[in-house]
Amino acid sequence: MSMKEAGTNTTMMQKNKTKGELLVVSGYSGVGKGTVIATLMKQHPEYVFSVSATTRAPRPGEVDGREYFFLTRETFDKWLAEDRFLEHTNYLDRCYGTPRDYVETKRNEGCHVILDIEVEGALNVKRACPEAKLLYIIPPSAEALISRLTGRGTETAEQVRGRLNKAVEETAVIPNYDYVVVNHEVQVTADEIHALVTGAEKPQLSLEEGIELACKIREDLTAYLKNPTNNDNINRKAIYDEEISMIHPSYSELMTKINAGGTGDDPVVKSRYSIVMGTAKRARQMVDNGYMEQEEHSRKPLSIAVEELDEGRIRILSDKEYQMLRAQKEEEKAAEEAAVEEVEAAEEVEAEATEEAEVPETEEQKEEQED
Repeated sequence: MSMKEAGTNTTMMQKNKTKGELLVVSGYSGVGKGTVIATLMKQHPEYVFSVSATTRAPRPGEVDGREYFFLTRETFDKWLAEDRFLEHTNYLDRCYGTPRDYVETKRNEGCHVILDIEVEGALNVKRACPEAKLLYIIPPSAEALISRLTGRGTETAEQVRGRLNKAVEETAVIPNYDYVVVNHEVQVTADEIHALVTGAEKPQLSLEEGIELACKIREDLTAYLKNPTNNDNINRKAIYDEEISMIHPSYSELMTKINAGGTGDDPVVKSRYSIVMGTAKRARQMVDNGYMEQEEHSRKPLSIAVEELDEGRIRILSDKEYQMLRAQKEEEKAAEEAAVEEVEAAEEVEAEATEEAEVPETEEQKEEQED
């Protein structure tokens, strides 16, 4: 075969290649969406994640065009003005967006491009690319979602309630999606999504049936959250579930280690709840201060906070230590205020003395000096 014939055949194969799909996946927090997508991509190499653009600086080891397209703010704004993003958002003073050109290039290569984004971004993609397939993953029931969130052992009770409330709110947007898939089992769900993308099978639930189930979940979640007894149950499960081993070391081990520095009459912490709240505050501090963005981390902030506590880089104060520290701070503040007042008083005296020295001499004083 000549070079010309080979080139012609290659061009024909590219023309005959079926364009890939654009799949936008959303779902309730804790529904297992990430695991399902990872399973799908591992078993079917034709699926690829969309590479986003961002204005944040690359972390060590990150490569432009692999983890992100790293853009200056000026370039990002230029792309935005040129309508080169399917969707975009701002987070912590940094911009993120889905480049239209990258998505289309991969689709023209025959790849199915996956976007794992929130509902607002998903609807923006649908407006920009009407042929995109929007898929929302839900749990089999409200009980299944509650059990998954409280059983992970990685969030505080407040965070669990926040995620459940968000699920209630997002249900109203589900009718804008094309498919609703129930995640009974990861492998089954991944197979169903692949079948929907390729058109090999019809969805197990029609859109109407999926919306009906989601509305039932919303009703059950709303009733659950309104019941004070259930809120107490969230607290217990989120903090005291003995079967959870995802936090290493466990909160029980941390409690024993921390209390080794106290006494039976005056333990450093009286319950694991103190440790949960302490590490949660530290994790929030890392996020708010941009620490997770500045450093290269593959773990959650809470896991890092637990490690810091275990290694003594941060510590939790007992009530007695806290009161002593607070009293010390108040004494230091009072001393600083007293010092400032003393300086101000001295300055006033000095100023008055200066004014007296600068008072013009009277005629009598002049005559006395002349005599």
